[in-house]
Amino acid sequence: MDNTTIGPASTHALEAFEAHAEVARLLGDLTDFGLIPAGTYEIEPPAGPPVVARPLVDPASAFYAAVLWSPIEGVYVQVTTRFDDGSALTSTSPTSEDLAEVGEFIDALALITVHHGDSSTELAESGSTALKVDLDGIAEAFGEDQSRLIETAFEAAPEMAASGYLQEALSEQSDEDVEPATRLTAYTDADIVHREFVQSVIDWLAGHGLVTEEISGYEMDELDDDAWSEIMADGEVVIDGSGPVPWQAVVDIAVLAEAQVDMDSVEDEVSPFEVSLALDDPEGSWITPDLLRQLTQELAALSQAIITYCEPFDFGANLYCDGLEAGAWLQIHSPRCIEHFGADRFVEATPAASITDLGELGLLVQLTPEPASTGDLEDLGIAWAEHLGEIDLPEWDNSLRLTAGDVYTEPDGEPWAADDDDDAEELADRRGVEGFNQTYHAMFVLADPPLVAEALARGRGTATRSEVLGTAQDVTAEHLLVYRIGGHAWTGVVDCSAAERALGVAEAKALSAELATRAILHFVDPAVEAIAFELWEEGELVEQFGFGLHEAAPGPFAGTHGHGLAAECGIAPGQPGLSFASALRDVDPDSINDPYAFVDHCFRIQDCYDPSWTFEELLSLVTGDPIDPADVPIDPADVEALLIVE
Repeated sequence: MDNTTIGPASTHALEAFEAHAEVARLLGDLTDFGLIPAGTYEIEPPAGPPVVARPLVDPASAFYAAVLWSPIEGVYVQVTTRFDDGSALTSTSPTSEDLAEVGEFIDALALITVHHGDSSTELAESGSTALKVDLDGIAEAFGEDQSRLIETAFEAAPEMAASGYLQEALSEQSDEDVEPATRLTAYTDADIVHREFVQSVIDWLAGHGLVTEEISGYEMDELDDDAWSEIMADGEVVIDGSGPVPWQAVVDIAVLAEAQVDMDSVEDEVSPFEVSLALDDPEGSWITPDLLRQLTQELAALSQAIITYCEPFDFGANLYCDGLEAGAWLQIHSPRCIEHFGADRFVEATPAASITDLGELGLLVQLTPEPASTGDLEDLGIAWAEHLGEIDLPEWDNSLRLTAGDVYTEPDGEPWAADDDDDAEELADRRGVEGFNQTYHAMFVLADPPLVAEALARGRGTATRSEVLGTAQDVTAEHLLVYRIGGHAWTGVVDCSAAERALGVAEAKALSAELATRAILHFVDPAVEAIAFELWEEGELVEQFGFGLHEAAPGPFAGTHGHGLAAECGIAPGQPGLSFASALRDVDPDSINDPYAFVDHCFRIQDCYDPSWTFEELLSLVTGDPIDPADVPIDPADVEALLIVE
């Protein structure tokens, strides 16, 4: 194979690279984080178009990042840590084009998390040390690492790489490099949301020599009541330890109401609770077919499972038949499953499956006498699914999750789920909060956009500009953008994060009083996992929520509060940094075990939708330039009105 060549970027390549808006955004994020650009390079693979890249060095850490642009795949980011034994680890983001298809963006700072600071030491193999890469050495290091990655891509998928799809080719190699393991999974609607059940899982594992050493990051001697409260509130318990083979168990105890379920997710279709055990023993020195049958039966009994699987965990094309994990070589169908599919399906001649009666547990179905890979089981899994003749598993009993304290019911019947909107659903029909993955600060007012803009301008002593959508406007950081999505009653207001006069409590109080209406203030900062919500009605603060803030109240919205609500904020002992107070309803703060879902719920019961649009994203609608959907997540057709408050 011809060698990869890397050299300084040509003028034409540099112009094409810097003209891409996503490149500029990512470079800005990385330099703001403290990374230093270290030249721009043009990479010529053995075949296919060249790739343009700009590496950036972190002077404080042993890693470097690179923003790359391919005319075939678009923009992506790589973060690399090098070690003194000659090895290197590179993390790669999805491409911008792939993410644009689902309305998302590359998060470069999230990608460097595992390479930054103390985390970098965990990447090193035993005995090796992470090496710093400085400005003087970046050209040589970057050249070596790119040559290695491109060679790997061509070895994994030559035709794909030669066509310019280097990242897809590397993904193929990543899948091949994964060591196969075995996974046992039980789905249940039994009540497992408590420490006693987790302890029963620990005892069960210990009976097989799998000794627990750590639970969700806590060592066993650190597990006090506060630690357990934090673990249970997280919705997932991860159990790690030692034993004859590497293993990990997960108890997924996420509190799910029916309205919260994404019906495209197999796990959510099956049941609200899941218990799984992954075992890594590729040589089969400890795991035997008999042991797996025993473990699967014990897990089914322990969790009172609807259905239990034992399957290869080889990252292959796992066969989910619309809810039925039919590709698992070993399956235990409970009496509920048998009744659902029909008892005759389990007694007639079945395609390549043997069936054993387990009494109260149900029936053990084996597609093969011994474990087999996902690929080898594909035809058998399809035949078994067709034989059962049903595409869905039995519905779970969700009454456990629909009790007081688990679901916030004001008014009755309103959903409280976070992010349960279908991506295909029109924005006019959406309610709640679209996402919590970027920092922004917004206000929503239950009034028409011109009334909101004019009231804001009067309060600030400035002017408004109306009907600016699609026009070229001069906008500064001190301006406000006022918008409304078609089909909605609430008007949104956003400010620039760099504004000296931030949108805040004073304006929410004044607008709600002047317009005799309601106003919502919303603040999100995912970097520190902080979120705040305030509801104002006719000049009075009637509801206040904070999580991850330095103070319980008023958090980021400093100002005068009504009802004495700030002093009445209840603190949640099980959720450090969480507080809530309301003049409208009674909710125990300690029952709010998902702060993001709760804020989403607060928006829904007000019939309000926060699309999570930032000032910068809305600003793209008033440049006068054509809008590229790949760069801007806002469709102008969704925006009913857009105004500027100077």
